[in-house]
Amino acid sequence: AAQQEKELKLLVRPDGNRLFSNLTRGNHYLVQAEGYLNNSGSGQTSEMALIWNRTLPGGSEISFLFLEPYRSGSCSGYMSCLACLSDQSCGWCPSLSRCLLRDSLDLEYCPETEMVEGKGDSQRHLLLAPQHCTLCEDYRDCSACTQDPYCEWQINSSKKGDFQCSRRGRLEGSIRDSNGCPKVCNQRNTCSECLSNSSQCAWCESAQACFYFAAYLTKYPYGECRDWYDSVHSVPQCKQCSALNTCTECLRTFQCGWCGDYNNPTIGKCLRGDWAGMDDPSVYNCSVAVAEARAANPEPQTSAPPRPLEMEMEMEIFDDEEKDAVWSYPTCPDVEECRLGLHNCHPFATCINTPTSYECHCERGYTGDGTLHCNQTCYNECREGQCSGSPRFECECSLGWTSDPATLVLSGVECDVDCGCNFHSTCITAPGICDECQDWTTGPHCEHCRPGSFGSALAGGGGCVPCECNGHGDPLQGYCHNLTGQCYCTHNTQGPHCESCLPGYYGDPRNNGTCYRQCQGRSVLLSSTSSSTIPLSSSLGWRSGTEGKGGLSHCLWVLSVTEKLGPCKPKQLCPPVALTLHPDSHTYCKNSYVYVFDGLPRFLPNGVVRSDHNLIGAFCGTTRTQPITVEATSGVISVYFEANVSSNKPQGFNASFWVRRCQQSSDEDEEGSAVCAGGAQCQGGLCRCPQGSGGPYCDRPMCPQDCGATEERGVCNVSLGVCVCSESWSGSDCSVLRDPNSLTWETLLDTQLTMKQAHRFLHRMGHSLVAGPQGNLWMYGGLSLSDGILGNVYRYSLSEHRWTQMLTSSVDESATPSARYHHAAALLNTYDLDSGSHDGGHSLMLVVGGITQSGVAMDTWSLNLSSLVWREHKSSVLPPVAGHTLTVRWDSSVLLIGGYSPENGFNHHLLEFNPDSGNWTIVPHTGTPPTGLYGHSAVYHEQTDAIYVFGGYRFHVETVEPSGELYSLYYPNLTWSLLVPSQGKKPLSRFFHAAALIKDTMVIVGGRTEAEDYSNSVSLYQINCNTWIHPVSVVGDPVNRSVSLAMTTWGGRLFLSGGFNGVTLGRLLTLTVPSDPCAVLPTPEACNTTTGSCVWCRGTCTSSDAAERIGCLLGHSTCSPTPRLPDIPGKEYA
Repeated sequence: AAQQEKELKLLVRPDGNRLFSNLTRGNHYLVQAEGYLNNSGSGQTSEMALIWNRTLPGGSEISFLFLEPYRSGSCSGYMSCLACLSDQSCGWCPSLSRCLLRDSLDLEYCPETEMVEGKGDSQRHLLLAPQHCTLCEDYRDCSACTQDPYCEWQINSSKKGDFQCSRRGRLEGSIRDSNGCPKVCNQRNTCSECLSNSSQCAWCESAQACFYFAAYLTKYPYGECRDWYDSVHSVPQCKQCSALNTCTECLRTFQCGWCGDYNNPTIGKCLRGDWAGMDDPSVYNCSVAVAEARAANPEPQTSAPPRPLEMEMEMEIFDDEEKDAVWSYPTCPDVEECRLGLHNCHPFATCINTPTSYECHCERGYTGDGTLHCNQTCYNECREGQCSGSPRFECECSLGWTSDPATLVLSGVECDVDCGCNFHSTCITAPGICDECQDWTTGPHCEHCRPGSFGSALAGGGGCVPCECNGHGDPLQGYCHNLTGQCYCTHNTQGPHCESCLPGYYGDPRNNGTCYRQCQGRSVLLSSTSSSTIPLSSSLGWRSGTEGKGGLSHCLWVLSVTEKLGPCKPKQLCPPVALTLHPDSHTYCKNSYVYVFDGLPRFLPNGVVRSDHNLIGAFCGTTRTQPITVEATSGVISVYFEANVSSNKPQGFNASFWVRRCQQSSDEDEEGSAVCAGGAQCQGGLCRCPQGSGGPYCDRPMCPQDCGATEERGVCNVSLGVCVCSESWSGSDCSVLRDPNSLTWETLLDTQLTMKQAHRFLHRMGHSLVAGPQGNLWMYGGLSLSDGILGNVYRYSLSEHRWTQMLTSSVDESATPSARYHHAAALLNTYDLDSGSHDGGHSLMLVVGGITQSGVAMDTWSLNLSSLVWREHKSSVLPPVAGHTLTVRWDSSVLLIGGYSPENGFNHHLLEFNPDSGNWTIVPHTGTPPTGLYGHSAVYHEQTDAIYVFGGYRFHVETVEPSGELYSLYYPNLTWSLLVPSQGKKPLSRFFHAAALIKDTMVIVGGRTEAEDYSNSVSLYQINCNTWIHPVSVVGDPVNRSVSLAMTTWGGRLFLSGGFNGVTLGRLLTLTVPSDPCAVLPTPEACNTTTGSCVWCRGTCTSSDAAERIGCLLGHSTCSPTPRLPDIPGKEYA
């Protein structure tokens, strides 16, 4: 093919020799070149040329300049023009279609045209050039093409004009006989015949004629052919009305109409026709077509009645005998789907015929779309309401609507009668009688807005809207204006919605927030007998910006419940005043305090307030998370705030007060109505806690859930208001099964719950608590905010749950120990110090140092717990100390560590007390001792014969700062070691905490840490493993967050008392610690990653030495089950 690349081949003789053996001039060779046509069907010609190498690179074509034309002298054998002209001795006669000799003695004539009988032409008209030959491509009709023996007519083509004549052999199935040629266009009678095997014919639908498409404009110059088709310009598809199966499809096609059954128009045929009627040669009339359609598709058996005989528009009944068939041309006849059963309505739905379709409506008592769903609903219509649904299916009327039973049966409508309540109430009895007004309305017909709302309650009036006063509207005035909604503000607020504070107050009163009275200068509030000018509750506080003015800021605020600035008189109604400090208070304990007095404070000559018996609270801190409440009972409460505002740190406090006065209700049945805060009730003009509740706001139940007494989980101690749980139960209400693997807190006495004056002595801090014989706890000393420094001795009986004040005497009646706090005490079981003989083993409580009224003490006293006689042991080596520790070793030695006094500074000596001689000595010690310490803790561990000292204020690198270090003092050689945990983290720095020893575990509770001003966290130190454990959960109510609390051990349990967190506390608790401290870690993750000394073993957390014994630990245990002795003095324990 022409588009294919030319192929070059070297010509050789059949035997392989060179084609031209002798290239000298005069030698002649006959070359016959044969070529084979590529039968690809493309219809293109093939070319062939001879190339010789000559002398030019690439060769050159052998043209007529180098070849001698072929002459055979015989021409009659050539049957085609091109074959004839390949012989130079021949010429082609087109009129005779013969090859004749050009030059011969007997010349044959070749006329120009075909010879007509009787006429001749003596001239010769031969074709001598190949380009003058008539080729197959030159024939334009099938007949002429097929008469040429070398040509054939190609028919299978998809493009207009591709019908062509080509050399024979190019395409399978081509026509080679003129009898097989297709008809010309105007001889084709049908559309399908017109468009088959021809791209040059077109079918005119309106004229029903086939024409040559190229002659369209000449044949139909005025557009008489309205609708034509051909195989190129239109969809090659002849229109067949009979192929359309529905009336809708039929009428969309030009000159097609629908012959349909009269009773069921869906049965029928699509035939040729128009407005005049059917015009289809294939069918005689409509009835025959319908009969054929009915026979081809038998109608399904239905119970449909026959169609009423009626004449409808656009339908033509042909004659009286043909009422079974109808011809439709402009529009399809209406199909009565409902009558014929051709619908898909739900079984519980009714079918309704429409002009073009049908509709399905669910029957009465059902609802849905009518086809897929018809779900059961109320039988009657719920006009102003909704159906209740399954299983009752009854109408539920909207508010303000009811039904009339008299008209219900006829109308089938419910909820259509107005109640006459402005649509704010039901009227079950009868219309006009409103049951209960809703939507903030009131009145016989709910026509007014209730107090606390505003707007119009009438129907169509917009309704009543609750007052938006942020919880500060005045209930006596209805909270807000009943038409405008303007709030009547209380609680020191102002604005349309009480959204801002009055001048002199600060805070954010929105969303029930508080406006605090700015405490500045001196403010006094007095009560009046004629009218209660003092609000029963309000808030005050002080808030700084970043003034940076320097110096101190003072404010004094005094409230008196009487007309005069003084305490209540005897037999005068004197309501207590409760003041709650909120946790968002923010003051720095080193320079800012909020002091609260029960009465008027006394001032020093320089105007500064001083501590006295009226002080009931001293608050500071920045990390408080819970509110704390104090109560003044004298009739006067004073708040004094002193702040150092020299720094730019913002600070202040927020507090609320509540006067427990109330107005007795006239109706005795309403006593204790909502005039008292919390759970208090009004009794005799005062808000009091009802039986079974306690706390500042009477919101804490005493003996909650009756301690599970019916299940024998515990019993209620009525006088103390706490539950005494049985051995198997724990928790404040004895509802938690006692778990030996948990930290369990139990409250023995909570003075804030009972609020009894008899328990006031328990409120103290910086006191001592030791466990004596027969299960008795001995408490001595301490500081009370109201009573000052304390010096009495109290004993608590664990079996009787009772405190007793012990009357003591002194060997030297002229000298008794001074009241003190931040002293140290220890229990000694020793010989009688007078005779030196053992008379049954006296138990002594040794008391050393502390802070007294006259300063820091330097004395030593022992109290015989049997005879209750004090004895002083004088010493010249004991310095004045406070905040130190006493540690007993085997009842034969007492070691004093640390301590401080303003006069002498830190105590750097290690002092030892000999119970036998009653003397103190300074003992030498080595290693790495703490350089100065107070407010720390110390415990003695018998197995390792060492004292473990933790925390406190430490003098280090010329600064004093809280310490989180743990030191050990090995007694045999008095060597100090700084213990770095072998695994896990160190605890936070902590001071003024409490510590005690349970078996091999040191327990640290409370104190002040670097993260909390007042803490109640518990840390456990495993002595044998040298690791710390920090429990993640506890059972029961833990100890209050506090500092300077006291703790001792008895019977495997810890007992804690007192402390300070702004007020001196009087609570007594017990803490039970598991024998294996690792057991407090509840999950495998916490157990295996927290300390490194605990292993998750058989569903619980176990110390590694115990896990090693039961086969859970594969490696070597990090804990030492036996006492450890240091190999080298001063070496840290591993």
